[in-house]
Amino acid sequence: MGTGQIVICLFDNGKFFVIQSCFFVQNHIRNTDLTNVMQHTCFLDDFQGAVLANRAWASGAKKAHILAELGNAYDLGLQKSFTDTFEALGGTVTADNFPANTSDFSAYIAKAVSEGAEVIFAPTSIQYAQLIIQTTAAQNVTIPLMAGDTWDS
Repeated sequence: MGTGQIVICLFDNGKFFVIQSCFFVQNHIRNTDLTNVMQHTCFLDDFQGAVLANRAWASGAKKAHILAELGNAYDLGLQKSFTDTFEALGGTVTADNFPANTSDFSAYIAKAVSEGAEVIFAPTSIQYAQLIIQTTAAQNVTIPLMAGDTWDS
């Protein structure tokens, strides 16, 4: 059995911010280097959405289109955070919430293009990421795509 301290941090622009610190008791510590401090880096939905909205704005985008899965708390949480921040900066946001198991994103991408989107934010699972990326490529869309931490694969 070991004891130590858990430090939960956020990482932004090359800097760590400690948001939670507490002590822990661990029954099975396998790595002796972790007996004093364990670190976990996470991205909260509100934080991710705000950072990505600021990044989109800083890149010059004034119109954003969001593709999020209907009923998916993760997607909708990031959609809200992104929208709140982007609109507070002066941008405009349009959005489509697609039903689960959607496999054809061509109409959604065409709509984003026709509405003049300068960035497409798709805080979706990797399942939808590949379809969205393939669709934008097939339609020769050059609008930048942005996503949350689920597109890490």
